[in-house]
Amino acid sequence: MLKHILSNTRKPDSSLSGSIILWSMNKGHEKLARWGLSKYDLSNKKFILDAGCGGGKNISNLLSITQNACVYGIDYSSASVKKSTEFNKKEIKEGRVKIFQADVSDLFFENESFDAVTAFETIYFWPSLCENFKEIYRILQKGGVFLVCNEISSEKDAEKWKKYIDMSVYTKSMIADFMKTAGFSDINIHSQPKNGWICVTGIKN
Repeated sequence: MLKHILSNTRKPDSSLSGSIILWSMNKGHEKLARWGLSKYDLSNKKFILDAGCGGGKNISNLLSITQNACVYGIDYSSASVKKSTEFNKKEIKEGRVKIFQADVSDLFFENESFDAVTAFETIYFWPSLCENFKEIYRILQKGGVFLVCNEISSEKDAEKWKKYIDMSVYTKSMIADFMKTAGFSDINIHSQPKNGWICVTGIKN
């Protein structure tokens, strides 16, 4: 039962297990997300994309720290898109949020569409990190920031999860290197050793 529930972490479906995972994403990632968002000032950003929006809570978090921003969310899971849409229903009606089903491998957004892109607890499941980061770079405006925040950053920490979840684990240095290869500069790395949390930011210059 546990394996079936946790297998939904990679791509939540419409089952009860998927619903449990999406609920736990919104609840369990909150402290990590708030910590990560404190590492870069996004308050003046106007067009933000949350890539891999899951249950939609981070879209709400982004709205709470920005001024008059329009926050977009994408996820390749239709169940995640549905949950995120329900979670941000009011803000969608107000025109402050837009959520789509999409894959980071082939985003339909035009070049330089956003001034910030965030990715919380999601790059574990991205198919080709270097190519995916290049796609993020493409849709960012010059001076835009890409913020990646993960709770698991070592193979040791990942051991108990890999029994149940098909995932790839990246250290903070690996993420920084992938960002550099994709074209990002001014890369900053933040970590909280107690929890194993990491946050890496890169700028498109």
